[in-house]
Amino acid sequence: MSDVLASTARLWTLGLGVLLLLLGRPTLAHAQGDTNGPTLLLQAPVGGAPIPVGPGLIVCALHGGWVLEGNGTRLRPPKNDDAAGKTISVRAAPNWGACGQTKQTIQLLVTGRFPLIEATSSTLYVDERRAEARGKGLQGAQLRWQSADASRSGIDTCVEPRVEPAGQSCAWSVGRDLSADPTADTLRLLPAFAQVGDGKFLYDANGQAVIGGGLPLTPAKIVIGRLLVGEGPVDLSLGRGEVALAYAEAVSGVDCGALDCRLQGKHMVLSSTAAVDSVEVRLRLAPRVWLQRRGALEAQPTFRLTVLRCALALVGGLPVRGSDSAKLVVRLENRCVAAAELTRFSIGDSPLRVLARGETREGVFFVLALGAYAQEELQLSARRSDTGAIVAVLSTPTRPLPIPRASLELPDRTRIGFIPSNREARVNVSRLPNGEYWELVSLPNIYSARGANARMSVLGDPTAEGFVALKFALRVDGLPKALGEVDLAHASEQLQRKIQEANVPVPLVATTKQERSLVEFTCGPSGKAVRLAPGDPLNLPFRWRDTCRLTVHRERLRPEHGRQRIQVKVDVFSADNIVRPEGHLDETLELGAAKQPRHVWIQGVSTAFDRIVVRVSHSNDDAHYVGGSELFSSGPAVQWSVIMGTGKLRIYATSSIPAGLYRFGARERSGVLSLNFGVISRVTWLTDEGHEGVLGLEAGVMVLGLANSTSTSGQSLTEVGIPVGLGLSVPFANRLAFTQASINLHGWVEFPITAEDRSPAFIFGPSISFGNVGTNL
Repeated sequence: MSDVLASTARLWTLGLGVLLLLLGRPTLAHAQGDTNGPTLLLQAPVGGAPIPVGPGLIVCALHGGWVLEGNGTRLRPPKNDDAAGKTISVRAAPNWGACGQTKQTIQLLVTGRFPLIEATSSTLYVDERRAEARGKGLQGAQLRWQSADASRSGIDTCVEPRVEPAGQSCAWSVGRDLSADPTADTLRLLPAFAQVGDGKFLYDANGQAVIGGGLPLTPAKIVIGRLLVGEGPVDLSLGRGEVALAYAEAVSGVDCGALDCRLQGKHMVLSSTAAVDSVEVRLRLAPRVWLQRRGALEAQPTFRLTVLRCALALVGGLPVRGSDSAKLVVRLENRCVAAAELTRFSIGDSPLRVLARGETREGVFFVLALGAYAQEELQLSARRSDTGAIVAVLSTPTRPLPIPRASLELPDRTRIGFIPSNREARVNVSRLPNGEYWELVSLPNIYSARGANARMSVLGDPTAEGFVALKFALRVDGLPKALGEVDLAHASEQLQRKIQEANVPVPLVATTKQERSLVEFTCGPSGKAVRLAPGDPLNLPFRWRDTCRLTVHRERLRPEHGRQRIQVKVDVFSADNIVRPEGHLDETLELGAAKQPRHVWIQGVSTAFDRIVVRVSHSNDDAHYVGGSELFSSGPAVQWSVIMGTGKLRIYATSSIPAGLYRFGARERSGVLSLNFGVISRVTWLTDEGHEGVLGLEAGVMVLGLANSTSTSGQSLTEVGIPVGLGLSVPFANRLAFTQASINLHGWVEFPITAEDRSPAFIFGPSISFGNVGTNL
């Protein structure tokens, strides 16, 4: 067989050479000489004979193991197997003198060696979409296939051939709809790395062109897995019936015994020449074609077909067995029931109840109550009521009841594992073939279903509790409207789901002008209340300290939102940023829709410029919220900050105990004032946070020199005076409180009250002051 293949290849190569010489070479030369066209690809196997470059062309230089011969007009591929699969680009020109200016290139591809196939080993399994063969050099060998109508083609590669004692074997995948005709040219063999397409030329080991996209591979055996398209009853009520053939091209003859039959196109036509209930059909297959059935190969398969006078067809998928709710839909031709003589159906001697009937141009449809039928095969008979004769028979296998698999999700695509009772959830259910589909069935007082097909939704009954499995009806498309909705069977999920509210976190604050916030923070008396914006600190009058509250608007919640679990944290800080324990709050509020809002009042503000910080967030509890794990948990979702105090200036009185003051004046009045006491009034500016300015204007009454301080001349420095001047003050405790403590540095002009010498003097030095009694301006 290999010799035959080699001879055939040589004949194909010779024919191609003649064709290229007479017709093809000008076209090839034009394509190769067109610098604007696609680059040509010349392919030759490893160690092959030289191949031609093309008429009127030479290759200017070569590399990659290729060798120039024939003064540049022929190319010898590399002999090293490592070169297989490598492509190089070379420059081509009409002559050697044009090599320096040419821009034309040709692609050279080294393919693997051509495989050798044992002639009797090749087998095409049409239905399995597989081809097998034995031979040598199969590593990387490619098989190109083409469908029977030449509309589709493809290539598969032998990646890992199986090693056998006599060589190698391999299997290739082929496409569907391949012809089973043994004379059809559907398979072509290519070496490893070879390419097929326009501008791609392949040469064999002898340097001859391979045409047709590869070497023809004629299967020694063609195996089909089916022959008749359905082996159901043959309707001979009109004296003639047809049976469709899956591979009519593979059948060479037919014998139907008592009936006349012949092949016509893709059908087998039977004529009713005898009153028989069944017929044995023997088909003769073409040479080298076999039918694989029940593990054996048959060259002349036989089939026993039931003969009916009226056609009875099954509508929808196979009947369901073992289900009390199972139904069956069948169709009869209109002529079979025109006189309303057909009144009953039966399985054996067991009658079936007709639940519905509808007539269309296609026939008369019947819905039959199948019930808990348990057998794997079903034979349905249609009888006339007047004679009891069977006018139609339907034999079909049954199937177990499919089990639906469903998932629930909210409109935002969030998956949930329960049936919500406060909002509808979308139901996604597993798909079925052959036009069948699942449709959710409502269970009164448990849940209600809405929609159909891919737009089903479920809503739990608010009064229902516990777990329930979703119930689905098995339905099929294409039934006449006269039948209404037909449930072929009912099936429930194997999973039970709890019925409960779906708690969906609602945005705490509005993001647009049209929305309304769920949570608001306000301060101020009635009629003057200020609603604070999150994140923007604000100064408010201290007298409003008992009017601040956090409001949760339960009236803005809808039942479909479920219950909101909100974390509220409140802290009050003094102007020194010290937490006031009485103002701390950390509570979790669980709220549902209600008619009245809920208020959380703020407490703990005791001193002007105390700062209130309110933080609100949803509790990131996946067990409570749908999608709770996605909530931000590292900080608050909303935060407000308000300072309870206003004013730009502060005037206040404080007790001052200076130590180490020094008076500058006349000699008898100058000296160190080691201990002093007095009351100082101070005016300074205020920041928005209530922090006093460091520099302030000061005036007051001061008793100086309490420790019997004396001047440098020995005179007593003790006296009462009025200091006026500037002071630097830094509070270090209880800022803005009555007990504020500060460190000060003064520069005063003293006006004495009790001294005989009333001339002013300058006093400079530090002090410690206690108290802060005053007001903000």
